[in-house]
Amino acid sequence: MSYAQASQDLGVHTSQLRDWVKKFVDDPEQAFPGHGQMKPEQLEIARLKREVTKLKAERDILKKAAAYFAKESTRGSVSLRSTGRSGRRVGCARGLGVSRGGSCLADTATQSAQPKR
Repeated sequence: MSYAQASQDLGVHTSQLRDWVKKFVDDPEQAFPGHGQMKPEQLEIARLKREVTKLKAERDILKKAAAYFAKESTRGSVSLRSTGRSGRRVGCARGLGVSRGGSCLADTATQSAQPKR
């Protein structure tokens, strides 16, 4: 059958029919992807796009967590340096400070923040 007759029967332009035949000759398995069939390159691109989306979401979650914990740590350091109403230092005695080598780091921070008399 000629291209002219086939293109007339299918209702497409002759050049479109020639293009389809050329694609089929070049790569018969992947000539007409569709109906759920994608070329391997397209599958890889789709997989990578999904991975990028997932990684961006994970990055955003970690950024928010880092900001939250940074904010919480600054709140905690303020409470370690404060004093109670009685003038006593607040810290290790109430379980708020961190002890290293037998000394309370909250007491050390409070002492260094207070002027010497």
